[in-house]
Amino acid sequence: QLYEYLNTIQIVKFALILFVWACTFVYFVPAHGKISQGDTSKQLLTQLVNRNWWRTLAWTLVTIISLYQMITK
Repeated sequence: QLYEYLNTIQIVKFALILFVWACTFVYFVPAHGKISQGDTSKQLLTQLVNRNWWRTLAWTLVTIISLYQMITK
């Protein structure tokens, strides 16, 4: 029954959210741990900012999809 309820848009939105959470726990939590321990190297901070753009893009797409779903409901 769950399969009947899900459509492609919802699956894409769910995949984007999983991507964001995976990135957060795999990369961003350890990176912030390094920063907390005093590693404020330019390389680490640059990587953090650059990789965060992927999360920003994913959350933006989730927002657009959600707005689309609300409008077309």
